[in-house]
Amino acid sequence: MSVVKSRTVGICSFANFINAADRAIMPLAIIPMAKEFNWNLRLQGYILSAFPIGYLTSQLFTHIFVKRFGTKIVLAFAVFTWSLVTFITPFLAPWPLLLICSRITLGFGEGLALPTIFHIFSNYVPMEERSRSFSYLIALGSVGQTFAAVICPHIAWRIVFLIFGVMGFFWTFFWIITYREVNNLSIGNGTDETFFPSPPKVSSKNYRWIEFISHWPLWAIYIAHFSMNWSSYIVMVWLPSYLTKTFDADPTNLSFTAFPYVINCLSGVDGQFPSWLSGRQRKRLQAKQAVQKRNDKKKKIKKNAAIVAGNNTSKESIADKVKQLINNHKVIVFSKTFCPYCIKAKNFLANYKLKDYKIIELDEIDNGNEYQDILGKLTNASTVPRIFINGKCIGGCDDTEKLYENGDLEKRLREVDAIVN
Repeated sequence: MSVVKSRTVGICSFANFINAADRAIMPLAIIPMAKEFNWNLRLQGYILSAFPIGYLTSQLFTHIFVKRFGTKIVLAFAVFTWSLVTFITPFLAPWPLLLICSRITLGFGEGLALPTIFHIFSNYVPMEERSRSFSYLIALGSVGQTFAAVICPHIAWRIVFLIFGVMGFFWTFFWIITYREVNNLSIGNGTDETFFPSPPKVSSKNYRWIEFISHWPLWAIYIAHFSMNWSSYIVMVWLPSYLTKTFDADPTNLSFTAFPYVINCLSGVDGQFPSWLSGRQRKRLQAKQAVQKRNDKKKKIKKNAAIVAGNNTSKESIADKVKQLINNHKVIVFSKTFCPYCIKAKNFLANYKLKDYKIIELDEIDNGNEYQDILGKLTNASTVPRIFINGKCIGGCDDTEKLYENGDLEKRLREVDAIVN
């Protein structure tokens, strides 16, 4: 993966570090805040539960924002929004209603971030590097939670919010000046130095929503993701309060709540294994596809040769059949039921009581087009009708009309004994 792409993956992963840290601050800070402002457990629940409202809402509309404004603006706006809310939280703390609204806004900003980063990784990181990139992203998030859980109990809660708010401001500034939007004509190429198109394009292909809920493998992912987030949310939000209320834990000992995040961090870094495994699987698949492609090409060549031979044989047999029909009947008309010229020509012939008279309607038989092609070669005219008397073509409708008007049509028919006496 190129330096530009690696740098951008690192910047996005550090954004998730701040994201996860900001999310983990409040569950730890709310314990001293509740004592200072005399909040009951119900109000603490409202404050802690306000975050998911904004988080869920923004995720539903992130694709619209990305399509409209591009990944650079959306991600910068997301980080700046949640950092601003984090920075002003100490000043809003005396007013619970404003604090709840700020938590909703925090969730809205953080809800924009991960889908936007997922969009970046999925579209512009080479497929063989995606698993590794996502593992760094998730691992840095766990590091952020761990970092917040370790330092928050030992620093005044107001200072913690200010520190992480300022950190987000610096990240936003760094993202804006280092992010390069240039045209990338080789997306997915791990050696190119270009990265993002300007603006990033979102596929215009629309999928029916039913497709996302009608497959069991997807439901397995949904259930696993729900279970992971449910347990993670409970541990992050309520474990500090539970330890304090139930076991009267000292606030400085709440750093031990970082233990689940440490394990998650270590398992996240191990995400490089799927990249290695997928790389091996990809090489095997490519080799298998190459062999299959060669075999398919050989089969196609043989099939085409057989088709050509069959077509030639088929055309020869049709030509023989057409010639046989012409020679076996004193009068034969090759016609089409819907053709007005054919109808007119047949009406001229209907004035005579003919014997051994045959009409072939080309639109009512198989291989009618092939019949017409053969007739075109035999008569140098590909139109219908084609009329034969005693094996000789007298032409089409106009020719038959002229022969009928000057009496030559009846004369020719009598010469070959085609009229019943």
